[in-house]
Amino acid sequence: RYSYAVAIHIPASRLDFEGPQTPRTIRVVKNTRAWNESWNADKSKLSTSPSDHGVQRAQMMWLTPHAFLHAAAFASAKKCLDGKACTTPIRVAQEAGKTVIEVQLNGVAYKGTMGADKRPERIETVIKLPGGASKKIAAIYADYRTGEKPDAGFGLAAGKDALDKFHSGTYWPSRVTHEMDGVKVLDLAVTEGWANPYMVFPDPELLAKAQ
Repeated sequence: RYSYAVAIHIPASRLDFEGPQTPRTIRVVKNTRAWNESWNADKSKLSTSPSDHGVQRAQMMWLTPHAFLHAAAFASAKKCLDGKACTTPIRVAQEAGKTVIEVQLNGVAYKGTMGADKRPERIETVIKLPGGASKKIAAIYADYRTGEKPDAGFGLAAGKDALDKFHSGTYWPSRVTHEMDGVKVLDLAVTEGWANPYMVFPDPELLAKAQ
C-alpha cells in the first residue's frame, strides 16, 4: 500500500506506505519543515521525529501532474503560488513533436513533457541530497483514466472505470513510475485518486500538545 497526499496551497505532503517486509512509514513536509510520523501499537497515539530532508520532500510534490500543472498555470498568469503577482520563469516549446513546459519553483527547474492527450506523461527535475550529491528524478505517468464518457462529447473522470473517487472530473494516471538517474526505483499501479480531500498537517508541537 502506497499513498501520497499533496496540499498545493500550503504547500505540504504526506507519504504513507508499507509492504510485506516494510513497516508502515509516514513522511511529512510542510513548506520545507519535515518530520516522520508513527503510530503506537494500538493506534491511539501518533508520535513524530524530525527529518533533515525537508527541501527534497518539498521538491517531490511538484513532480505530481496536478501540482505541476497548477504551478505552470500560475506562472503563465504571472502569479506566485500564493496568488500574489510575480514573475516566475516559464517556457513552452515543442521538442520531438511534443509540447514541453519548463517552469521554475523556488529556484529549481522542472520540465514536463505532454502526451498526445495534453496531460503530463513525464516530469523531471534535479534534487540535491543532503551531503551535496545531485540526482535527476523523473516521474512517468501512463493511461490517464477518464472512466465513462457522457453523450455530450467531452470526457469526464466519472463512472465505474474512473479512478476519481470524488467524481469531480479529475483525471488520474493509472500507472506511476519514478526513475533516479535513469534507473527505475518505483513502479505503482494507481487504484484510486481523491480530488480535494480534507487534509491536515499539524506541526509536531501542536500534535504533541493535543495528545
